Amino acid sequence: MNRKQVDFSTLQTELFDINQWLGSLGFTNSHRITRYTANIAEIMAKAESSPAEKVYADIFKDGRVSEILSSIVEAVEFVDTITILREKRVQIPKNLLRNVLSGDPDAAKEDASSNAARNFMFELFIASSFAASGIKVTLAEPDVKLEFEGRRVLIACKRVLSEKGIEGRMVEAVGQVDKHSSMDGDVGLIAISVTRLINKGDAIWGLNGDEEITPFLTSKLEEIITAQLPSLNLIDSPRILGVLFHLATPVYVPLAGYSPARHAMAYPLAKKENMDFFRRLSDKFKHRF
Repeated sequence: MNRKQVDFSTLQTELFDINQWLGSLGFTNSHRITRYTANIAEIMAKAESSPAEKVYADIFKDGRVSEILSSIVEAVEFVDTITILREKRVQIPKNLLRNVLSGDPDAAKEDASSNAARNFMFELFIASSFAASGIKVTLAEPDVKLEFEGRRVLIACKRVLSEKGIEGRMVEAVGQVDKHSSMDGDVGLIAISVTRLINKGDAIWGLNGDEEITPFLTSKLEEIITAQLPSLNLIDSPRILGVLFHLATPVYVPLAGYSPARHAMAYPLAKKENMDFFRRLSDKFKHRF
């Protein structure tokens, strides 16, 4: 299922454990994750005396809905990602982790001058998605490196703030993969988060049930991919196997309430001899969804 039902008590415990771990690494000051933890604790406290509908109605009234929903969606993703990387013993460079913890907790306030934290978080998310499938992962240039079926796969990760920016970011990604490919047989992927195109941090998609989530998110990704076909078809690097498109957004489902949902699709660019390899690799990524 694309939607993850949030148990706030469990999430709070997981955040506490991760904050303890971060503290052991020297990250003891207030940062984005401590703000998420405080916001989730606030929701839990209010829910003890009021029904969920009133809790969220008050949040809307106070003008804090984007920060609160960002806290839920991104806290879940952070916990899942860090837990997987720690379990799989993937080394996270301290500078990379420091960058991830920076930034405003309210996704709606993100712009080109303040998006570094979420950009780096996307790199961790991509790494964890492959690591979860048992693939050996390293956080290194261009952004993520994999060892899969005896071949090295280099991944350049990009988040875009506008649809116009996709072509330029893909060109940049191709250059990164080519620059850091040093072995015969090296191949590459481009991973693009289009979350900001679907939801700038201030929207909630209301759906009638879980069965509508996958078709809805698929249609959103297909719209973006279709619009980008001219740019995708211009990518001619023989190393590039394809492009992974990803999005994450809060959704509202009656009875289930507000929950994070995510989805991914893979667009193939591989040469004929690499197409089966690409499909097996992209299936490993999509398995997390």
